[in-house]
Amino acid sequence: MCDTTGNKRSEKALPEEERRFRAIFDHTLQFMGLLTPGGDVLEVNRAALLFIKAREEDVAGRKFWLTPWWSHSRKLINTLRDAVREAARGRLVRFEATHISSEGDPHYFDFSLKPVPGKNGKVIFLIAEGRDITERREAETLLRESEARYRTAIEKSNDGVAIVKDGLHLYVNDRFLRMFGYEDAAEITGQPIMMVVHPDDRKTVKGYHRGRSDGGRSPSRYEFKGIRKDGTAICVEVSVSAIRYLGSPALLSYLRDITDRKVAEEALRRREEELQFKTRNLEEANIALKALARHIEESRQELERNIVLNLRTLVFPYIEKVQKSNLSVRQKMFMEIIEKNLNDVISPFLRAIGHFGLTPTEMHIAGLIRDGRKTKEIAESLHISRRAVEVHRYNIRKKLKINRNRHNLCAFLRSLGS
Repeated sequence: MCDTTGNKRSEKALPEEERRFRAIFDHTLQFMGLLTPGGDVLEVNRAALLFIKAREEDVAGRKFWLTPWWSHSRKLINTLRDAVREAARGRLVRFEATHISSEGDPHYFDFSLKPVPGKNGKVIFLIAEGRDITERREAETLLRESEARYRTAIEKSNDGVAIVKDGLHLYVNDRFLRMFGYEDAAEITGQPIMMVVHPDDRKTVKGYHRGRSDGGRSPSRYEFKGIRKDGTAICVEVSVSAIRYLGSPALLSYLRDITDRKVAEEALRRREEELQFKTRNLEEANIALKALARHIEESRQELERNIVLNLRTLVFPYIEKVQKSNLSVRQKMFMEIIEKNLNDVISPFLRAIGHFGLTPTEMHIAGLIRDGRKTKEIAESLHISRRAVEVHRYNIRKKLKINRNRHNLCAFLRSLGS
């Protein structure tokens, strides 16, 4: 009699293992399916069916490449048919595929076909797996677009850009090459940074670079004298910052050719020095002119004092003697006129009103008015009409700029000569 206890236990355990397999198969996030070596669909998990909103009976028994997952692309259908043939020969096949969801959204999948051999080594099943990599592909696309934007910005930058590691150029943009007179980046990359630094400034730049490499304090922005390929010196302003490049610490440098600016600044400095020199000369000339004007004024005053002194000591005493002699009435009148005119010449009053632009007649009449003469007296002494005197009085007031107020002309004239 045969012992069937073991067989019964196996039959009982089989449904339990199948339930476990089905639970894993249906609840995984990946798309999974079981195919025959010829590509017929045996089973498909729930995630794959939900993606196209289909039932298992809609796809079971059909060729895998004729199911809705592949119907949107003839190229993918051909690729899948070839992949099934390869997998049926015992080879793992893997490629990226695009599938359209039931909402019409494209998704990217990392798809594979894995052969399952039987006891005799022949392939009895194909396991189809699809892992949704849409988010990764979108992230990669965004990263590539970002890299392209940054590369475009750097390549088209008006500043030279260089990435430096361990004192060597790893990358330079086109503007950097043009700035230093090189045509090909291969002439710069891998070369020490000192090849573009003029010998006059290499010690300074080395010190900055060494300090930055040792973690010390070095300026993030400074100027140095650069040297072009042809040996021409240029003035360069550089801004340096620490970055990570290809997973390692590096330095990002932005360089700007400021030679023209330096030339302009030097020209401006020289111009300012010239202006300062000319200003000092003008100030000295102005001081000299003021001293000369002061000397001329002092000489004029001295001359006036000498004239007045000479007239009072050498002329007026003799006029007085002549006036005391026996003169006719006419002679006495002439002597009085001479004496008065001389007194007028040395009078401070005439000097005071000389700059108002009065005519000789107006100055004579102004002197008479100052002496208290009335209009009638002035008219009789000058043998002119009273109306003419009034016109002269008006013109005098106008030239003295007191015609619009009530200043007493006699008092005003006396104040000028006081």
